[in-house]
Amino acid sequence: MPKKEKMIMINHIDDVRKLLCAWADWVRTGTGQNIGYPKSSAFIHADEGRETGATGCTNEVAEKIERTMCILKSISPLLFQCLLCEYLYKYTNQQACDYLKLGDKTYRTKRKEAEYFIAGSFS
Repeated sequence: MPKKEKMIMINHIDDVRKLLCAWADWVRTGTGQNIGYPKSSAFIHADEGRETGATGCTNEVAEKIERTMCILKSISPLLFQCLLCEYLYKYTNQQACDYLKLGDKTYRTKRKEAEYFIAGSFS
């Protein structure tokens, strides 16, 4: 029987942005350096349930974002890269635009699409 997932309320896009910032911190701390690895990988479960200190994001929540990011990567690598540039790499808009070879308006639109995709996984 599958484990019941923790319910997280998303009331505003800012809630998603906070979760993405927490996910990026989770990845940076070393707990979540597993983009693309299956959840069954032993090292993923080493700190199961540990609080990361970033806005109360547990491994469970961060792993849900991680799974959604992997799905996004397979559906639209560009949207995936927009989120990486914004949250993981902490690029400025100009740096992200240069890296992705996009105009500023296109980058912001694609990033927002990706954020809404992540929000959809919590609905």
